[in-house]
Amino acid sequence: MDYQTELLREAKHKYQLSQKICEAYRALPRHEFLERFSPDYVSWLTVTPENLPLIYADTTLLLYQRQGFVSTISQPSFVMRMLDMLELAPSMRAFELGTGSGWNAALMGYMVGETGKVISFEIIPEMVKQARAHLQKFNLPQVEVIEGDALTEIWEMEEFDRGIFTAGAWDMPGILFDVIKVGGKLLFVLKTSRGDILMDLERKKDHFKVVDTLPCRFVALTGASQNIYHSNLSELYQAKGEITIWPQGTVGLGPNILAGRDMVFKID
Repeated sequence: MDYQTELLREAKHKYQLSQKICEAYRALPRHEFLERFSPDYVSWLTVTPENLPLIYADTTLLLYQRQGFVSTISQPSFVMRMLDMLELAPSMRAFELGTGSGWNAALMGYMVGETGKVISFEIIPEMVKQARAHLQKFNLPQVEVIEGDALTEIWEMEEFDRGIFTAGAWDMPGILFDVIKVGGKLLFVLKTSRGDILMDLERKKDHFKVVDTLPCRFVALTGASQNIYHSNLSELYQAKGEITIWPQGTVGLGPNILAGRDMVFKID
């Protein structure tokens, strides 16, 4: 049985996927980006023909769990859905927070092409080594994996057309407003006490516009922003109305405004 094709069929049934992400998925098999994995977060397995049904199930797999650090490879259909939302195109410059296995970065690299650039940040040294080894199997010189905390590394870099989080943050770091070009897009994951929210953001001149939101579940961000938590941001979960996000000090406080440390969330 061709498990890879069957999974793609299921994903296309669940979401209206673009031809480009389907091509990327076929060109970059999920099993090529795994060393060992845990489907139940208890037992650990390796890549064998017998384990392909587990690898190509539409589920998240645990890749690493040690000393408070966790890395997973996300549900394949949701990965493809997210990358379609990001609207990647050739020659774009994009960043990813949370490399993990390198699979998502590879898919992004395929979509931006040889004239584009993907910079992926990973804080777990062992996962950096694995991701780089996986990427070497494919001709993707446009993908670079950097070891370290993205939120302390990214501020001095050239602006990006696109950005994506594959881990959830309890608040939105202000640096993200500065590193995304006007007209660019960012997929940001906000963790709240009610659940995680995937936010599809469009960078305007003076704010982010929330184009769409989806409930999701991601591992928590580690590094500089891991302990920042604002309980009032939980009101954004399933909030009704249009959401815009502004740098602190640019809008006045009011009944429909939720303030984080760096950014203010306005619900109209």
